[in-house]
Amino acid sequence: MHLTFQPYEPSPLGHRRGRVVHSPTSSRVTPTERPQTPTPRGRAAHLCLSAALTLACSKRQVEPTTSEPAPPPPLGASPEAPVPRCGAADSYQWVARDFRCADGNNPLGGDPRAGARARVGSLPSPDPRSSHFLDLYEVPCAEGPQRVYIDMYACPHQPPPRAGGSSEAFDGAFQRFEAGDFAGFLSACGELLRGVDPSDRVQCLFFMPSAQALTGDLEGAKELLRALCAALPPPSEHSSARADLLQGIGAAFQTADKIHPGRLDAPQVTSLMLGAGLECGLSEISVPELPR
Repeated sequence: MHLTFQPYEPSPLGHRRGRVVHSPTSSRVTPTERPQTPTPRGRAAHLCLSAALTLACSKRQVEPTTSEPAPPPPLGASPEAPVPRCGAADSYQWVARDFRCADGNNPLGGDPRAGARARVGSLPSPDPRSSHFLDLYEVPCAEGPQRVYIDMYACPHQPPPRAGGSSEAFDGAFQRFEAGDFAGFLSACGELLRGVDPSDRVQCLFFMPSAQALTGDLEGAKELLRALCAALPPPSEHSSARADLLQGIGAAFQTADKIHPGRLDAPQVTSLMLGAGLECGLSEISVPELPR
């Protein structure tokens, strides 16, 4: 069998690559076509074949590429490089205020509620080291809808930033949480839930289940999650409120574990969140990743 190379065609990386084809002039190998001692050309052909042509064997010298490496995509432009945020409220605020379209503008006007409405779904992280689900947003830019991928579980050792600015009332309550006074935190949040600041109510609802779990009151945490799901509209193409709630609670569990390492039981938290997902009627839920 004779091997011939068709004309060289540039590959996407600027190298030249040949394609091996069978010669139509011969279909059977005869003893005279296979010498007992391979020639240099035969050894070269064998090496090319054993490498599956991935290194582009040819008689010509490979021409060096002069193209510059492609720049990495902007943060958030792909699921491989999501924007790290902490919690749903922080994600909504970033999408509505900090994201920029190609013309430098943001059509959402800094309104976190508009940021929440821009969320169109979620998907598992492609990073094999991560168990997170990423949120997908579409911002209506002038050049067309722009997709933004956000990891709302990238929480530092601090309470998630709050939409609408800092609240001294919640800061005071959260100081009790950080100090380990979980009963005091739950009591302070009980007062804030009757207040008028929506961001305080949201942050309290995010952290109250982890505070109850840290006191050992898992049944109380289950009852709270059940009541919260019942108070929100069921999941549909028009509402992701229940999924957003559980994502925020999952992020709060991760923050709580960083503040009080080893105090939360990872299997119990996993069971709690999976049960909450069933109560909320969700087909999928991202469970917070805690050390075991």
